[in-house]
Amino acid sequence: MSEPIQPTTPAAPPAPPPAVAAPAPPPPMVLEGAAAIEAGLPVEAMKTRLAALFPNAVARTAENQRLAAERSARFLALLKERFGVDPDAVNHPLVPRAHHFALAQALRDELGYSQYVTVCASHWLAAKTKTGDDPEHFEVATVLRSVGAGSHHAAWRVRLELGEDLDSLVPLFAGADWQEREQFDLVGVTFKGHPDLRRLMMPDEWEGHPLRKDYAIDTRCAPWR
Repeated sequence: MSEPIQPTTPAAPPAPPPAVAAPAPPPPMVLEGAAAIEAGLPVEAMKTRLAALFPNAVARTAENQRLAAERSARFLALLKERFGVDPDAVNHPLVPRAHHFALAQALRDELGYSQYVTVCASHWLAAKTKTGDDPEHFEVATVLRSVGAGSHHAAWRVRLELGEDLDSLVPLFAGADWQEREQFDLVGVTFKGHPDLRRLMMPDEWEGHPLRKDYAIDTRCAPWR
């Protein structure tokens, strides 16, 4: 005789997906600010509306702009009076190599530029210019930033002739460590006094510096080529 058929329990229906909470509405201040912006309305009229809605924010913005202008003026005065650098130079002011570390230290200790933002090195091949022959060289741009009210960026460049190095800013800013290593690795600039100057992105056995202008674009890069 065959086994009796056992009754089966129907499978439970799948659980409904968890409810997704509706996004919270924007705060009233955001809605009011958005309402002040109207297509076709003159900019000054919109500024007037926003100033009426948020008088404290407008006052804070004006104060930050005033403090930032003061910091900028003090930075330019420092360049001119202590380091003999023309503050009206095009682009970032060009600072003598010997003053690079002292300028960064003065900006940190005297003017409150406590954040190391970036360093960027560029390689320039020999070229003929309007003023004569310009030999192959490097330029290194550094940017520091003051934090808090009146935040401002201080930026400058240093020119390096072939064979010259540049004082490391790691003793002043821990954030300079890997950034200087990157420029050493990819461009070939040497930072004097860096505590651990070695390649950062390329293998230790890599030959050359990939971001130099004389680096062959068709260089074999195993395993990709």
